[in-house]
Amino acid sequence: KFTGFKISKTGSGSERQIEVNGKKLGKADYTLTDHFFSTKVTFAGSKRNLDLNLNWRMTKPDWNFGTPENGQISVNAKGYSPRWGDYTLSRDASWKVENKVIDVSWTGKVQFEMGRLATATPIETEYKFKVLLDKKDLIGKFMKKVNGKEYSIDFPQGSGVIPKIKMGQYTANLAGDHHRQ
Repeated sequence: KFTGFKISKTGSGSERQIEVNGKKLGKADYTLTDHFFSTKVTFAGSKRNLDLNLNWRMTKPDWNFGTPENGQISVNAKGYSPRWGDYTLSRDASWKVENKVIDVSWTGKVQFEMGRLATATPIETEYKFKVLLDKKDLIGKFMKKVNGKEYSIDFPQGSGVIPKIKMGQYTANLAGDHHRQ
């Protein structure tokens, strides 16, 4: 039965205490500016914790893809949970829109000590692509690397050109050519 939710100041800077049904859930401290958010969360009666940093810069979009626009977002997190053990996550995204061309980069790494996503090396993400709106074309590569093995799809320039796919050790394109890498 839900009886209440409370967020209160602890008296230590911007630190807040969170309670649900009269039980202390945890504490969170944060910093917030025009382009930055940072928080440290500690859960009461638990070994769980999270340190999170978020940075951003962007123009105000007008949704006219001919008008120059750009932006960047960066996220870094590390923490501990009983399910994942120690974990880290980083993501960097940037984009630019100009002359009906959208250019995007999304990169990062994540690693979990335990659980289904636990790997010997960080899982790498790299998505770098362009969308040519006038030509209805997608050019770029979408890649994940897990334990040193690349899983990706690469779209060459030219609408209708067959993409190249990598699945672990093997490289294959949709035309059916296979060879060991």
